[in-house]
Amino acid sequence: MSEDENQISIAKIAKKSTPYSFTVNILAKLHRNSYLTTIHEKKSYVLGVKNIWNDHNGNHATLNIIGKAPLTPFNLDSDIFLASSEQIKNSLGLENNPEKAIHLGKIPNVDIIASPNIENFGRLFITGKSGSGKSYTVGVVIEELMKKQVPIVIIDRHGEYSSLKILEKENIPDNEDFFIKNDTEQKYLGGIIEFGDINMNPGADLGIEYLLAANVEDLIRSGSVIIINLRGLDIPVQENIVMTFCNRLYKASTLREIPPHFLFIDEAHLFAGKKKSDTVEILKLSAQEGRKFGHNLVIITQKPQLLDVIIRAQAGTWIIHKLTDLNDIKITCNSVEGLGYDADEEIQNLLPGEAIISGDLTPNYPLRVKIRKRYTVHGGAGYNVLDYITEGDTLPKSEIVEKLRRSLSHEILESASQEIISNQNLSISDLYHQIDALRQENQELKQEISDLKTNDKDKSLIPEGEMKEKIIDNLAELNSIPLEKINDKMMNLMEERDDAIINLKDFEKERNDAIFQKQSLELEMSGLKVENEGLKDILSKEKKRADDAVALAERAVAKLKKRK
Repeated sequence: MSEDENQISIAKIAKKSTPYSFTVNILAKLHRNSYLTTIHEKKSYVLGVKNIWNDHNGNHATLNIIGKAPLTPFNLDSDIFLASSEQIKNSLGLENNPEKAIHLGKIPNVDIIASPNIENFGRLFITGKSGSGKSYTVGVVIEELMKKQVPIVIIDRHGEYSSLKILEKENIPDNEDFFIKNDTEQKYLGGIIEFGDINMNPGADLGIEYLLAANVEDLIRSGSVIIINLRGLDIPVQENIVMTFCNRLYKASTLREIPPHFLFIDEAHLFAGKKKSDTVEILKLSAQEGRKFGHNLVIITQKPQLLDVIIRAQAGTWIIHKLTDLNDIKITCNSVEGLGYDADEEIQNLLPGEAIISGDLTPNYPLRVKIRKRYTVHGGAGYNVLDYITEGDTLPKSEIVEKLRRSLSHEILESASQEIISNQNLSISDLYHQIDALRQENQELKQEISDLKTNDKDKSLIPEGEMKEKIIDNLAELNSIPLEKINDKMMNLMEERDDAIINLKDFEKERNDAIFQKQSLELEMSGLKVENEGLKDILSKEKKRADDAVALAERAVAKLKKRK
């Protein structure tokens, strides 16, 4: 934008003016994402467009001050100009120093990179409905932290973040010096370690038991990215792993045994929801106290209303993608500092890949951003990196992987495996099901004992050779079933059960919404009935008044006739 264009007045202050905002009459083209400036008491102020509309008197807009406001109201009829790029950057607190800046994308309609200062990063809340670009943005944030060599832990419920191991080369700019387009050695992979169920996630570096067997200080170091891939694991087992590891992570942070780091929790409403559990308690403690020890939470969810209230309230910065659920929008607008009461419309109309950033990261003004393209592949649920590797090639692995394989004995790994499946956070319903299952098993065992006693009496009737032959045949039949087939069937059944649980929750929510809607309609109908009865009373009184007036008029006419 040229200096001449900046000096053309495009609006004038009209009507009421305060030190914080005012209304203008628009004289030239202006859009919702424009940044403007004006002079007041010999000082320049940058302004953002809060609202824009037209009526029979012309085009108008409400402007807000970005940053520190003056002590006195702005003068009426003051000229408003387009702000320069430098003015916009300075007012929004964007960082020019590449060592401190994190590149999240661009500000729409102005050629400015959204590059807030990483020092303002802390507790982060990323939300948006399915398909809004939420997970894509998480990938961008992780890439920026990787470039700064900040340690990262990712609780990955669906196996989406394995894709961090594969470069999206066409998206990488030539001047990028960490994710290098033609880096045959792929040095950036040196810090990534993925833990998971190897049967379900063959691209994982180590089994999930290694995660709990390893010392936290061996994992959390400069440049490390720890992916905890929970795909294929039972929900109670997932909760147990998250609770156990996050507890160790928090304790190691308080003792200063590990460097400052970021803990990303995807599908956070499943681990940090309103239902009380040990997992919720440790995450609540981490949200409240963790930052002072360098233990920073990044909460990711598409349902803010399902989050524990205390955990949600601790967020320092919100990155908001499109939301359409009215309860989620209301909670978001009420929770985010800097968002106005009328931000709900803007949130509902965000395009895929667009987000509003508000809070510590953009302290002066909420920032609307078009998120940049990822340098690594964006993966879906169950992403398998091996599908992207040419046969015969291998991905470089972190040196920690080999160290853990050498140092952790079979006994230690077996103990960790037992820890994973023990102390699961079961609901009362789960316990009742387990009790019923145990009772059934008890009955079956009693029946087996009874059958064995009966068989024992008749044992002498069966020739010994025939008995051995039957046993061998049974064993051969069992051994003929491939172990992989059994594992696959078990995993499919577990996934079906998890999906059924999620579908049941969705059904219960829909049912509760339907009940609430029915109650609202019944209340509205009841109100209408009362209102109708009131209107009937008024109508009856008006009719009586009209009849009385007619009778009075008739008597008056009769009297006049008599006088004549």
